[in-house]
Amino acid sequence: MAFYISTVILLLISIFTSHVYSFCIQGPLTSQRTKFGNVNQFCEYNNIKVLPGSSYKLATPDCIECKCSTQGLQCCGFGFSAGVVEAPEGCEAYNDACNLVFVKKDNPSELCFPPKSPNKPKKNMKDVKNKKIAN
Repeated sequence: MAFYISTVILLLISIFTSHVYSFCIQGPLTSQRTKFGNVNQFCEYNNIKVLPGSSYKLATPDCIECKCSTQGLQCCGFGFSAGVVEAPEGCEAYNDACNLVFVKKDNPSELCFPPKSPNKPKKNMKDVKNKKIAN
């Protein structure tokens, strides 16, 4: 039963995030022998070498979080670099210190918000209370 619920939840998440595509990369664990014969193992991303068990986050413009394990390196984008996002019409994505914001295409200094959905007329609670229920 728990497996079924988890599957349904994952399916719903994938439906509602259909316009966001995640961004992750993987790399190998590298081994290097030192001049004294010791073996040094590390992961490397953009000339940054880290030991297994380490993790780090890079700020703008990379906006990426990396973890090194004995299996290798895994880096995933966060915020602006989390993936490909479809901007609302008339807007474009902007990297604001790794935060994804939308700005107007014709005026990049102004924030852009998606169009509001039409408001449904509200029911008058007095009318709802006075309705008789038919049997």
